[in-house]
Amino acid sequence: MTRGNEFRATGRADVLRPGLRPQPRKWKDGRYGHGQLMLVDDLLLVQTEPGPVALVEANPTAYREVAKLAALHSKTWNNPALAGDILLLRNDQEMVCYKLSKCVLRAAN
Repeated sequence: MTRGNEFRATGRADVLRPGLRPQPRKWKDGRYGHGQLMLVDDLLLVQTEPGPVALVEANPTAYREVAKLAALHSKTWNNPALAGDILLLRNDQEMVCYKLSKCVLRAAN
């Protein structure tokens, strides 16, 4: 997942760091378990292992969670899907669809 400054998760979604080349970690924060990441404009959309979705600024110098949604209510290892402003999420017990407002998707600007 790239955007000017590149981001990746190393092992767990709670370990976020910029850059694909070996370099010192610039920040680590958020406790998301074995979640999934998606880069959306200037935000990292994090599907957490416990079920909520977090929006985190894609900023290589500082961690800032800008929003959190209680999306699912049990263990979730599935990847989120985003089609325009429609967010699709699922796990082994639930499937949900959210229509995101444009201001949510531009929260980090």
